[in-house]
Amino acid sequence: SADIYRLFKGLAQMPVETFLVLHLDGKNRMVGMTTTSIGSMTSSLVHPRDVLMDQGFSSFEKNGYKYTIKSTKTGFTINADPIIPGKKGNRHFYVDESGVIRWSTKGRATRESPVLEDCH
Repeated sequence: SADIYRLFKGLAQMPVETFLVLHLDGKNRMVGMTTTSIGSMTSSLVHPRDVLMDQGFSSFEKNGYKYTIKSTKTGFTINADPIIPGKKGNRHFYVDESGVIRWSTKGRATRESPVLEDCH
């Protein structure tokens, strides 16, 4: 959109790399923006935790699931739980900084839940 173009047009003039996070609503309209990292002339170091844990975006609902993102001492956890179990989904999911996705049908998934095997 024209708003996004105007917003990012100025980035080309910046003397250093800058990592921005755009916050979108359910209709993909921009509702906010955060500068997560300002780097050097050629790079910008960004940790996923910094992107995921922005204020006000640690929990949201989409496609019948509630997503909860938490920061931990070693990284992060993300839970995806059906808002109404059995209606739009009956499995609960968990992932942390290891990247291993775990699942449960008996309630919130945790680090001890079974690993979600490759579905291909």
